[in-house]
Amino acid sequence: MRSIDRRAETCPAVLQSSSKYFHILKYKLSQGPSKVNKSIYGHPDVVEALKRLFSCKCSYCEILIDEDGIVEHFIPHCPERPKLAYDWSNLHWACQSCSQRKRKKKYKEYIPRTTIVKNTLLIDPTSQSAPRPEIAIWYDDKLKAYVQNTFEVNILAIKTVEFINDNLPATGRLITYASMMRFIAESECITEWKILSLQDPIDHKICPNPDVSLKALRAADRLYKLFLNNTNSFSTSMRFALGYQLGINAMDILRMSDYYGIISASAN
Repeated sequence: MRSIDRRAETCPAVLQSSSKYFHILKYKLSQGPSKVNKSIYGHPDVVEALKRLFSCKCSYCEILIDEDGIVEHFIPHCPERPKLAYDWSNLHWACQSCSQRKRKKKYKEYIPRTTIVKNTLLIDPTSQSAPRPEIAIWYDDKLKAYVQNTFEVNILAIKTVEFINDNLPATGRLITYASMMRFIAESECITEWKILSLQDPIDHKICPNPDVSLKALRAADRLYKLFLNNTNSFSTSMRFALGYQLGINAMDILRMSDYYGIISASAN
């Protein structure tokens, strides 16, 4: 899970139209969730906006999804809380697995003496008031998630870690991690990356062996684009793993990737 700035994507017009309020009232007067108008929150414009906002990744587990993704309500809607069905700030892009697991009662806070969900007991990665996932959560060398010490009594962080550690997303993370570590081992560039990371700005020409440094820069560019970019599955946990296992900061790999892009463009 990673923080998402919802301001990066404008609320689709279909969620701002006057007809939406008619459907809110209609839903409020109905007897069940079957009366919600899925053609509004599931409108193609909403789907495309969410895919752009979340980089075509599940907002919870970060697996890359496209056609298999669904529009997911962070807080469940109901006739008693009809606005949630069409509220842009409540809509997420999610995989089927996370959407199903999120329905479990342990991830819900109910309004006392009712069956109405008051809040979802998970970090909302788009919320400005919720803990930032990158700060509240860390991963060990087995990619198991843990709550950072400063958030150890925060119920949202605790429940989010429990959710992340579910076997379904963990399997995908471990497969991606194995692929990344294999790429790193085959590149044989760890030592050179650590040397380049000390440079500010980066300049491979002043390294002891510029050709070796150039090879390392090329590998760093590939590493970033394959595993660490925000558009890649499980990029947040891969960044943690890179630092935890190898002592290399993902931002340094990004600097190398940017530098390699510049020198490649100038060479052409």
